[in-house]
Amino acid sequence: MKGLKKNSILLLLITFVVLFFVVKDDFNAIVDILKNVNPLWVVVGFLTMAASLFFRSLGLREVITGYKFSYSVKKAFKLETMTAFFNGITPFSTGGQPMQVLLLKEDGVRMTKGTNIIMMNFILYQAALVLLGLIALFVNLSLNLFPNNPILSNLILIGFILNTAVMIGLLIICYARKFTAFMVRHIISFLSFCHLIKDKQKIKQNWEEKLADFHEGTVFISKNKKNAALGFVYQFIGLFLLYVIPLFTFYAMHDFESMNALEAVVSSAYTMIIGAFVPIPGGSGGIEFGYSQFVGNFAPATFVSASLLIWRLTTYYLPMIVGGVLFGIRKGDAS
Repeated sequence: MKGLKKNSILLLLITFVVLFFVVKDDFNAIVDILKNVNPLWVVVGFLTMAASLFFRSLGLREVITGYKFSYSVKKAFKLETMTAFFNGITPFSTGGQPMQVLLLKEDGVRMTKGTNIIMMNFILYQAALVLLGLIALFVNLSLNLFPNNPILSNLILIGFILNTAVMIGLLIICYARKFTAFMVRHIISFLSFCHLIKDKQKIKQNWEEKLADFHEGTVFISKNKKNAALGFVYQFIGLFLLYVIPLFTFYAMHDFESMNALEAVVSSAYTMIIGAFVPIPGGSGGIEFGYSQFVGNFAPATFVSASLLIWRLTTYYLPMIVGGVLFGIRKGDAS
């Protein structure tokens, strides 16, 4: 809990700093724009974000039920929303998956099975993320939506390669049993040689047992093709809905012409890739920079800054707050 409080305080400080830089040059103009937003379109953005989480929770539930566990849509939606909280307060969004495993354990899913479930769900999510990123790359190459910027182009390419590498690496861990065991043995031997661990044989045995349990569960995709396919489709829809939200921020500010849905999706895909490089909770700083660079091609800077504030509230702060409240309620009920 101390780490949770520390991360939350750090996040608040970062938020204030980022907000300062976003509004410092045109504060009055941004406030005037925000005063005149159409609340109906803001609500549409909120509902779209909720729908995004809902579809991602359906994807998670497909994996859980594929492992022969009974899990309601309501439980899956709550779990996905609580994950938004832990992803939001940890660097590189690293807190979500471990917390999902722990919460599944509380729901009666054994830790090893829970790890398998979350790993498979993450692979399906990564596959959807990479596919959307690939589509965004081809769309931009075809339509030339953004002016050529070598720095941004290199960051996007590196981000795309890293996301693809993560997915391939996870698949290797899951399905290349002999190779994974070989790597684990040699890593343990190296750590023992460096006197960083004791009782090498015991640690090797423990890891071999864990890997055996883990690999038993990784036949999920081959044995549950329908669940895996549906899980992937749900993750893809969830990400698409997340990526289209900038369009509704423009609509909220009475601009129905400057951006279309395709441009919103491509801009969001590129923005998320840029934000993945930033080792700060929520990708703060990198996300805002990416948004201003890509969405900034369709509207004036002041307008984009106002759009950014609505977008970050909708896609980051609100889900994180709701997830934190749900987690607090769950912990309160448990105690």
